[in-house]
Amino acid sequence: MKESITSKVGIRSVSLLLGILLCTVAPFTSYAAELQTIKYTSTPELTRVILQLNESVRFQIYQLPASQHESNRCYIDLNSTRQAQSLPQRMMVNDSNLIKIRSGVHATTLRVVLDLEKNRTCAVSVDNNSRIIMDVTPSLPSASTRVNSRVAPLANPLTEPLPKILDITAEETKKQSQTTKPIQQQPLELLPAEFAGLTSSESSFTTWGWLQGFSAVDFKSDPAEDDKMSRLKARLGVDWRGEQHDNYSLQGHVSLDIDHIFYDNAAADNTTDVNPHEAYLQLSTTNWDFSLGKQRVRWGKSDQLSPLDTINADDLRQSMTVNLEERKIPSWMARLRWYGQRVTIETIIQPWFQESELEYFDSDWALYRNLRQSITENPTLPVSIKDYAAAIRVDEEQPGNSLENISAATRLTWKTDQADFGLSYRYGWETLPFISSFPAPPDETVMATYKRQQITGFEWETIIDQIGFRGEIAYIDKVSFLKDDLTSQRHAVSHLVTGIDYTSASEWYFNLQTSWYKVFNYEKELLFFEEDNLSLLGEIRKTVWRGNLEFSTKFNYTITDQSSYLQPALNLKYFPNTDIEFGAMIFNGDGNTLLGSYDKADQVYAVIKVSF
Repeated sequence: MKESITSKVGIRSVSLLLGILLCTVAPFTSYAAELQTIKYTSTPELTRVILQLNESVRFQIYQLPASQHESNRCYIDLNSTRQAQSLPQRMMVNDSNLIKIRSGVHATTLRVVLDLEKNRTCAVSVDNNSRIIMDVTPSLPSASTRVNSRVAPLANPLTEPLPKILDITAEETKKQSQTTKPIQQQPLELLPAEFAGLTSSESSFTTWGWLQGFSAVDFKSDPAEDDKMSRLKARLGVDWRGEQHDNYSLQGHVSLDIDHIFYDNAAADNTTDVNPHEAYLQLSTTNWDFSLGKQRVRWGKSDQLSPLDTINADDLRQSMTVNLEERKIPSWMARLRWYGQRVTIETIIQPWFQESELEYFDSDWALYRNLRQSITENPTLPVSIKDYAAAIRVDEEQPGNSLENISAATRLTWKTDQADFGLSYRYGWETLPFISSFPAPPDETVMATYKRQQITGFEWETIIDQIGFRGEIAYIDKVSFLKDDLTSQRHAVSHLVTGIDYTSASEWYFNLQTSWYKVFNYEKELLFFEEDNLSLLGEIRKTVWRGNLEFSTKFNYTITDQSSYLQPALNLKYFPNTDIEFGAMIFNGDGNTLLGSYDKADQVYAVIKVSF
């Protein structure tokens, strides 16, 4: 009976999300470190900006000279870094030295830009790469008179070494062309502590939030497919930083998600979910930190596809078309990190299982897509078959909360003068279901279970002359694939992702990556996958109007089966604390390919996000 049903409704109606979690579809971005706060204060002679990160990162600092239409700009590129959700992407300053502070993400690089007033220069100092000070002062004729460009102590000057500074003088600015060059570091004296409030040791609370609306409409209407989808999501958060002590600090984070998805299909679940997003405490010392609670942890170095980013499960109710950081589901864990001068060791224990969120039926992005709808809307099928399809339900069996079911992971990273490397191992659970049986009449129950999984990986990252080279390789002992009888089969796989990216001073961004996904002991009954699956994917992005408007195109081309995905978009950031994006998602390929099976899901979309 299963064979007769699938032959009538078409195999393209049962495309599976299990595979795309690891190897294809839309590009996404992922990060390791986080920019937690941006603080500034000013006098007529000096505006000081402090960037506080949660860990050390590699970074590059540049100055872009004034042009006919724009003033000087000083900017810093933070590698493998995301921006905390409590931070706005634009902060208006409008004092005598600085116009505004703005930020943008290009793959895994976070760029923070200072738009300077006329005849201003920028100096930057660092404290173990985790706290960065940027001073904006009037351009002076000689170094001997630049009293106000000196850098204040970052902590206790009696116990810590003097910071280093990247000092960009007026003469250096004149010599630079429109193509920027990094400035060499040199030591500098200390300033009076008039800006000490920026590094205050007192405890503080920060409240933040955002509201996001998403709506999409298919290019073509089809009675057996979803034509529209809308989603309204809000996140409210509180960050707490305890009193800073000489040897340790304590901080906490709590956030709440409110999420409502509206599907076009009346049979789909349109309920509103209210769940805690993150909730954890972190104790940090000079050489180690420990955090306990519900957290999001990012492993891996590659820009878009990241086979090692498996600590957290995914919300796949919009497939892979959602930004990675919004799609990842924080999970309960204990996390311990020890920092050496060049080596970091990290250990994670997850006591409870967290599955990925997905629908099984009745949406374009469901596990079995619109299979049930294709059957019930097919006028050639008998009523008994339609009733059978309408009554199909899913019985999930999840791992219990016991010591034998915990997950554990460890990661060793080390730095050289030119590159970062990492070696990791995780013993956990596959977060997507293994389908042990698909029903035939009169049985109406899909049986789904979850299986153990082990992942071993290696990652690397380096930057040569503003070009980033990143990659990672993972060996996964068991991955579930859908077969042509709609049940699952597990195979070992290896996944290699390598790529390069470049961000120009004029804010052009280019990213190109390759993916090789190999299935061991391959069998032809697996859907949508060959033994070797090669993909080419990337992104082109251009920011204009001083960061207020952005054009981008993401793409994915599967060389193995010649299917593709394209996502052109326009993002307007002119209005304070508001991002407005318009775009399209276009799939192409044969119906028996993974990307081509979504060709009826081609859609235009709009997203509005308001932060507060």
